[in-house]
Amino acid sequence: MIIFIEITTFLFGVLICPILAFLTLYKVLKSERYKLGKISLIIICTIFSCFYWYEVQPNEQIIDDNIPIVQAKNLSDKEIVDILIHKKLECYKNRRLFNKDKILDYEINRISDPIKNIEPTTNRNVYYSISYSLKVINSYWNTGNGFAKGLWIKNKSDYYELKKKMMHIH
Repeated sequence: MIIFIEITTFLFGVLICPILAFLTLYKVLKSERYKLGKISLIIICTIFSCFYWYEVQPNEQIIDDNIPIVQAKNLSDKEIVDILIHKKLECYKNRRLFNKDKILDYEINRISDPIKNIEPTTNRNVYYSISYSLKVINSYWNTGNGFAKGLWIKNKSDYYELKKKMMHIH
C-alpha cells in the first residue's frame, strides 16, 4: 500500500502533470482559440508539479537531541528519554511531505525502566527499551520488529542510550 502511494505520487508529480501541461500548452498555442478549460488545466498541472518539486527537495534539518541542564535537573532519566524521543519523532513529523523519512504521526507505547549491562562500559550512559508506532506514507520506514496495519507501523521497538554530559559553569 505504501509503495503504491509513493510510486503513484511520483509518477503523477514528475511525469504525468508536466507532460499533460506541456501537451495542453502546445495545443493551445497551436490553435488560435484559447479555451478557459485548457488554460486551467495547464495552471493546475504546473502548480502541482511545482508543489511536488518543492516537497521532494531534501531539507537538512538537524535533530536536536539535547536538553538544557536547567530543564532536565528536576526530571527523572525516564522523563528525559521521553522528551528526547518526542523531539526526535517531531523532527521527522515536521519534514516536507515527500521526504523519504517523513512520518505523519507517531505514538510512544512504552519506555522501560533503565536496562543494566547491555554494553559493558565504564561511562555513565543508561539504556532504555522503547516501543513506538509510526504513521508513514513511504517505504523508508520498514516494519522491522513491528507490524504493518494500514499506514501504521505498530509496536516497533529499539534501544535508546541516554548520554549525560555534565557541564561546569564558572
